[in-house]
Amino acid sequence: MSDALTYIEQIHESNRAMLDEVDRICKAHGIRYYLHGGTLLGAARHKDFIPWDDDIDIIMPRREYEKLKAVFNKEADSRFMFIADNGYDQFFDFISKIADTSVSYARTSYGDEDFYEGRFSHPTLDFFVLDDAGSGHKWQLIRLKLLYSLAMGHRKHINYDKFKGPMKVAAFVLTRIGKLFSYKKIADRYHKISQEVNGKEDSGYYFISNEQPHPHYWGLLFPKKWFEDEYTLTIHGKQYPASKYYDEWLTMVYGDWRTLPPKDQQKPQHVMEIKKKH
Repeated sequence: MSDALTYIEQIHESNRAMLDEVDRICKAHGIRYYLHGGTLLGAARHKDFIPWDDDIDIIMPRREYEKLKAVFNKEADSRFMFIADNGYDQFFDFISKIADTSVSYARTSYGDEDFYEGRFSHPTLDFFVLDDAGSGHKWQLIRLKLLYSLAMGHRKHINYDKFKGPMKVAAFVLTRIGKLFSYKKIADRYHKISQEVNGKEDSGYYFISNEQPHPHYWGLLFPKKWFEDEYTLTIHGKQYPASKYYDEWLTMVYGDWRTLPPKDQQKPQHVMEIKKKH
């Protein structure tokens, strides 16, 4: 990459390379995936990445994710590394990633709190997983949120100031309890509960099982018909798989997604500086 490019342009080059590698391997193996999150929003609104976005989001049903997970490191260029969500010494979330190890960050907005090697030290592509939602879905979400809270006990640092009132007390207690169990044991239980309805009960809906309890996605149900037809959207002149119901999808998540956010919010979420190559 040229040093003449701005750091966000260099990140976008890296993002395109990661997305193209995933696209190539998925096509070779007949694996279905779809643009998601800010990447979907960028394709729909800008026909490119969001100018200030600094990572990639894709989404796929569980069985497709497991197929890609099994073959990626065997077939991908060596600069790209698949990192399973339980493959870190510390916990941050249940999202597996591809890291582009040819680009390294000098600083991120996370600071030391969650600056783990491989997780936020390189540009990443995040995998979001779709599992079946059944009649007991609310109870399923409660258990997943509890396990997420326990897993937080394995973060490098925990900022309890992010919580208020009773939630602050609950976070303190649950993270302390979480330390009594290995992170792998918590993660294995989390993924087992995420998949417990698959193949047993078909409500016609998916949910994003590995999304952290986030107001944008937590508890949202995605009709399976949104993932049935072949459709593409454009990023930087190239077509990538997306739901043809992207308007309904983005409206459900973001509301008026066509309107740009205020200027002071148009900034990268993760990276603040990249390391120069010598």
